[in-house]
Amino acid sequence: MITLDYKTHCAGHITQKEIDSYKQKLQDVKEKFNNKNIDMQGWLDIDATISKQQLKQIKDLKNKIYSSHSVLVVIGVGGSYLGAEAFQKATTNYFVDFNDHNVIFAGYNLSGEYLENLIKYLDNKNFYINYISKSGTTLEPRLAFETLLKYAKQRYPNKFNERIIITTNTTGSPLSEIAKQNNYHLLSMPNNIGGRYSILTAVGMLPLCVCGLDIDEMLKGARDASKNYDLALEYAVARDILYNKGYKVEAFTIYEPKLSDLASWWQQLFGETQGKEKKGIFPICNINTSNLHSIGQYLQDGEDIIFETVLRVKDLGNFKLANVDLTYSELNNIVLDQVAVAHAIGNTPSIVISIDKISAYNFGELVYFFFIAAAAGGFLLGINPYDQPGVEEYKKQIKLKTKDIL
Repeated sequence: MITLDYKTHCAGHITQKEIDSYKQKLQDVKEKFNNKNIDMQGWLDIDATISKQQLKQIKDLKNKIYSSHSVLVVIGVGGSYLGAEAFQKATTNYFVDFNDHNVIFAGYNLSGEYLENLIKYLDNKNFYINYISKSGTTLEPRLAFETLLKYAKQRYPNKFNERIIITTNTTGSPLSEIAKQNNYHLLSMPNNIGGRYSILTAVGMLPLCVCGLDIDEMLKGARDASKNYDLALEYAVARDILYNKGYKVEAFTIYEPKLSDLASWWQQLFGETQGKEKKGIFPICNINTSNLHSIGQYLQDGEDIIFETVLRVKDLGNFKLANVDLTYSELNNIVLDQVAVAHAIGNTPSIVISIDKISAYNFGELVYFFFIAAAAGGFLLGINPYDQPGVEEYKKQIKLKTKDIL
């Protein structure tokens, strides 16, 4: 269960009167969520994001990958890979020695060295490729797919197509036609869900299933969260109040290093959803306790433009300190609380979001919670939370320079 505390460490910054003043605004937000004419809101209905038939297809693909002791290489950029990577890392032992069933991510950068090293890594391993793209035209994943497809044809000259999985829109996508023509496996992603809201579709479910996450539990957590999302709306309101008081930067703060990629996923969700029309909070990732000796100094004594959203995991295991009857989990939460107290003294407010433990169910809840908060925050800013004109602009400029080369 998710809990939200925006009062303890935001004293003087968020008043009940201010919260009450959002009553009509929140009613307007709910009406927008219920408006079937607003495009790209398919993620609101968990049961519509992925079908039982598709879940079976995903589990069958996982079994194929497992039976051939293969690595799954996921090719995507932005929302096409960040969510799956985040929750894979969050649920994996720090020092696990991957032999089989490893999930590797590619196509999110333009590093030739990365791809060269990846191919060398795959030289003595079996592998499948999962290419995720709505159109197949985005530069980074397209180039990675072309490179890895060429390598797959060398490794599996007669059966390479059996090892290619395409995740794309099935309506109007050139990539869908390519998959059909070449007898690749085809997973459909809904047309009315954007990349950053897609982790609960086939986009995220296949890689998460392969890495061992219980995707049924994750979907259950999201489904339960969808039944009452008032808490997520409160988070959106708290952020909006702080933003209007001059807090233009939000540090998403974690105290468990394996959640660092979750912070990156959160950063992409909120940055791409709300950063437009010269509006929006600038999201940054803050990994504690290491950053207490760097960013922590600024949060304590720097300019009053930053607030924190702190993710607390109540139960991080029972491993105890060497000479004290105290677990590291308990100590972690003591430090979290006292740092928030210290930062409040320095005029940096903290909103604390708590989950019981790291689990598939809790992550499903958390995903839906943040989906609602991000989209609602966009509506409160008066912008479209589902487009990304800035992203399209950089793509356009790159195409102008490379159209005769690529």
